[in-house]
Amino acid sequence: MNRTFRYHPSAAIIGLLCLIALSCALSGCAATFRAESRRPVDDTALEVFVRADGNRFRSAKIGIFIFNAPSYAAEAEHELATIYWEEIQRTGLFKQVVLLPHPVDNDGEAIWWGRREHCNLIMMPQVVHMVDGSGSLTNRVEVGVRVIDTHSGQLLWAFRQKASSNPGPDIDLYWTTIAGQSAQGYRNLVRYLARQTPQAFLPPPPPEEQAKRSTSMQMRSKPTHNQSHGA
Repeated sequence: MNRTFRYHPSAAIIGLLCLIALSCALSGCAATFRAESRRPVDDTALEVFVRADGNRFRSAKIGIFIFNAPSYAAEAEHELATIYWEEIQRTGLFKQVVLLPHPVDNDGEAIWWGRREHCNLIMMPQVVHMVDGSGSLTNRVEVGVRVIDTHSGQLLWAFRQKASSNPGPDIDLYWTTIAGQSAQGYRNLVRYLARQTPQAFLPPPPPEEQAKRSTSMQMRSKPTHNQSHGA
C-alpha cells in the first residue's frame, strides 16, 4: 500500500522561524556573556631599573602626578593617575598618598611642586605605549614609573610595566558565527599594573629565598607519571 506524503508550507515556515529564533536567542545570550565576562590579562615580568628599600619610607607622604602620555592617550592622563592613587593607597606602603594634578615638564618642576605640597616622595608615571580598541583585537599598555626623593632629588625607584589582553575565539554555530569575548580595555589593564607596583616598592627576597622558590616551582611543574605493571 503506497502512502502519499504531502508537503505543508506552513510547517516549513514554522521550522524556519524556530531556527531564526534559536539563532537570535543564542546570539543575545552570547552578547550578554561577552559583556559580563573578563578575559585574562597577560603581563610580563616587572622590569626594575632602580630600587630603594621601601621599608625606609613607611612614614612618607608620596604625591602622584598625572600621567605623561602621548597625544592619542592624553584624555586618559588624569584617569590613569587616579587608578594608581587608589591602588597604591590600598597597599598601606606609605603613610599618605595624594594626587598632584599639576602638569610638569621636568624633574626640577616636579620636585618644586612636591615640596610645596609637603610630599617626601613624588611619583612621575608615563604611558610609554597604549593600544586600546573595540576589544576585537589585542589591547596593550606599557607604563614607566619613576619615584624621586623631594629633599635630596635622588631617584629611588624606576621600573617599567607591561600588560595585554587578547579577545576570545569566535563561536561557529554553522548557520552563524558569534564573536568571541572582547579583550579587556585599558582601564582594567592599568588597574592590573597598579596592583603590581608593591613588587617594585618592596625589596626582593634574599638570593637563597629566591632559589628555594624557584626550586619549589620547578618541582610543582614536573609531570607525575603513573606506571602500571602487567602480570
